[in-house]
Amino acid sequence: NYRHLNIDFMSSIAKLPQLLITIQLPNEYIDMLSNKFNIVYHHNKSELIERKLLLKLIDENYVNAILFTSGVQIDKELLEHCGNHLKVLSTLSVGYDHIDVNECQKRHIPIGYTPNVQTNSMADLTVALLLATSRRLIEGIDIVKQENWNWNITFLCGKSLENSTIGIVGLGKIGRYHFGTFIDSVLVEIN
Repeated sequence: NYRHLNIDFMSSIAKLPQLLITIQLPNEYIDMLSNKFNIVYHHNKSELIERKLLLKLIDENYVNAILFTSGVQIDKELLEHCGNHLKVLSTLSVGYDHIDVNECQKRHIPIGYTPNVQTNSMADLTVALLLATSRRLIEGIDIVKQENWNWNITFLCGKSLENSTIGIVGLGKIGRYHFGTFIDSVLVEIN
């Protein structure tokens, strides 16, 4: 899917920087960005943009900014295609190992990235899954849906996390950020 979004005011188009977007974004984000940029929008829901097409779009559109994800390699070749009119790069990813940072620094091109975008949500999801498992939540939902409610004194009791031992493999940013608070609140032991 490729579309070139033009603003109705031809005089303002020349003044707006060119933004190449290589990922699918919600329409409200595209609309918001259209106020600040002349947008070249290419996305495919199921595939990353092919390198050959990416270079072609850069060559044809005098790109000043590129918004992309970790599947797009930003290297010397791509930066040379952009020429000296590329002013900023922004990746929607936690890391930036797909970007030749040294080459960008040589060209004075700032790089935007989203280092903490998933920290809270991933920690929350991990805790939610931990609670759902220990308290047999999914099993309980299935029983209710099937109307198979055979109650007894230990029916779906599950196990409390209080005074439990939880093994955490890797204590990176997510583990350090969220589990410290969670562990303190439910009094579990970490091994």
